[in-house]
Amino acid sequence: MKKASQAEVLKAAMQYQDTLLAYAYGMLRDWAQAEDVVQDAYVVAMEKWRDFTPGTSVYAWVKTIV
Repeated sequence: MKKASQAEVLKAAMQYQDTLLAYAYGMLRDWAQAEDVVQDAYVVAMEKWRDFTPGTSVYAWVKTIV
């Protein structure tokens, strides 16, 4: 199976930004903190994009990071 590029992984992950924000807010009950957590999760995803396994759920992977 072809390995995904960093751009492909991040583009796929970014489509879930609103859903991840709602998920983080549900845990934290603070919008500012939730936004920070999601932003930090995307930084981690940028650093660890090689760990993503193509064919699996990008959403589940980033949600785990959140």
